Amino acid sequence: MMLSLAGLLLVCTARDLIWLFLALELTSLPTYVLVAMSRSSRIAQESAMKYFFLGAMSAALFLYGFAMLYAATGTVEFEPMRRVLIDQATGDGLSVLAILGLILSLFGICYKLAAAPLHLYAADVYEGAAAPVTAFLGFVPKAAGVLAIMVLLSAAGVSELAPQLPYPILIMLWVVAVLTMTLGNIGALLQRSVKRMLAYSSIAHSGYLLIGIIAGPGLGYTAVLFYLLAYGISNTAVFGVLSGLERQGQELETIDDLAGLRQRHPIMAAALAVSSGSLLGFPPLLGFWGKLLLFIAAIQTGQYVLVIIAAVNSAISGWYYLRLVAVPIMAAPTARSESVERGPSGGPRLACLILTLSALILPIFLSWLVVQSSTSARTGFAPSATSSLDQAEPKDSITFDSRLSRLGPLNGPSDS
Repeated sequence: MMLSLAGLLLVCTARDLIWLFLALELTSLPTYVLVAMSRSSRIAQESAMKYFFLGAMSAALFLYGFAMLYAATGTVEFEPMRRVLIDQATGDGLSVLAILGLILSLFGICYKLAAAPLHLYAADVYEGAAAPVTAFLGFVPKAAGVLAIMVLLSAAGVSELAPQLPYPILIMLWVVAVLTMTLGNIGALLQRSVKRMLAYSSIAHSGYLLIGIIAGPGLGYTAVLFYLLAYGISNTAVFGVLSGLERQGQELETIDDLAGLRQRHPIMAAALAVSSGSLLGFPPLLGFWGKLLLFIAAIQTGQYVLVIIAAVNSAISGWYYLRLVAVPIMAAPTARSESVERGPSGGPRLACLILTLSALILPIFLSWLVVQSSTSARTGFAPSATSSLDQAEPKDSITFDSRLSRLGPLNGPSDS
């Protein structure tokens, strides 16, 4: 796990294509081993093999895209590459090699997000791995993929001073975002296995994250970083509940295994309800503010159709997330769910309680979190624009803060 986290940090500091490739692979390679070792079952071994071979295919895709970018610009370093691509864009337009290189690179990186159509492995891998490993898989590779896309687009000349994506890239990301949201939510509706349902919901969240990338630097990237925080806390809390419970020494399999959980383990049922509500985007939980920020960013860039599609998908997700709330709290216990008990380790239960409290408390510090996300977005993904923006807050951030000021006390302390 530490190697994967190191890879995630290296993605943020990548300054050339080789560094970015190695960082992404360092993030992914340990996860293949984690899936295989997490459970001594045939399903886990099969999931790990599928995960590995599809990961190798995606690595080949974005490596081929990197090679095309090198051919189009003559360099693997981001700063010279940015200058060459900006010169091309202001002249006759980006070369065919540059456009194809960007499309292949972004498409390959979408595997890390489990974005459509490279999402088919996610349900099997989530189901085959142990719950703690699944929680890790649900966030770290996804975060690495999102950050890698932002780094790569910055290298392509997309900055706060020139936020418009090249049209072919915009169309590609738009289609992928819509497919990912829709297929993820529809797939989750059809599941009875709790881990497969969460796998498909994770796919849908990748689609929401792509909305912020489409919105571009400024408020869009700020929204992406904030949403990653909200999603990571809420999703890990849900898996913390699943990790802290067992049935006859085995992990819970179906949503029906949670029936009547309120009567036997009320704190775990409450934690599951709050974290599921945050994933849904139920106000005033942390996930609601992340989704609101994404929608505002998309509206400000004119992506009205995308916002409508995302809102419809959020409504669809309400059905299966509310099942995670209603079944433990309202359903009567069954003979199967009566055998559900706490696991031998208290670590997962403690972690899920801390994360659940975070989803409740962090909205109090909303303004401070938005400012920190905005600062990280400006300094981490727009190095060419940093010097000119050091003296002033970006217009998008001011606009969002002014809108938040009319939403009441959930703003948190403005002087933080």
